[in-house]
This record gives sequence, C-alpha cells and structure tokens, in this order.
Amino acid sequence: MDEIAPSAPVFSSTSISSNDSTPTITGTAEAGSTVKLFSGTTKLGEATADSNGEFSITTSSLSDGSYSLTATATDAAGNTSSSSSALSITIDTTSSNAPIFD
Repeated sequence: MDEIAPSAPVFSSTSISSNDSTPTITGTAEAGSTVKLFSGTTKLGEATADSNGEFSITTSSLSDGSYSLTATATDAAGNTSSSSSALSITIDTTSSNAPIFD
C-alpha cells in the first residue's frame, strides 16, 4: 500500500500579472495526481497532472487585487502533498491592455 505523499506541486512561474479574471495556472506535479489550487482555504480549481506531470488549471473568477496561491497534489492512493510554494498573482481587469477599436 502506497503511504508516501507526493512532492508538492511546482508552479511554472513565481508571479503573474493578468487582466483576465480567470487566469490559467500551470506547473508540474506527480503524474496522474489531482492538483488542487487554493487562495487561502478557498479552492479555485483542480486538474489531473498528465503523464509528464504537467497540469493546467483555469481559476474560478477572481476580483481585482493581489493573491497568494498555493497548490496540493493527491495521488491515486489518497496521499496529499504539503502545500506548494506560493504563487503571487495580481488581477487588474481595468488595465489598458485591451484592444481599442475605432
């Protein structure tokens, strides 16, 4: 019986600024594990890491502001990793990066 927890997930970046209120967060974790993304204790989304250990999670809607996100990985045996290092993310949907049409 597998009683060893997987390693904590690793984000592809350490900080993100976005004008999208539902950004996609990527990283790596144990292949086949379920990765859950959190802001504090609020779960923002989850995905299964592929055979290469890569995951991609599109968050639930976030209000403008700064967040510190973490993730955990749970393997097929139900063992859960410790929390990942934090990912700093800033959401600003009022930024002027949107295209302007005449």
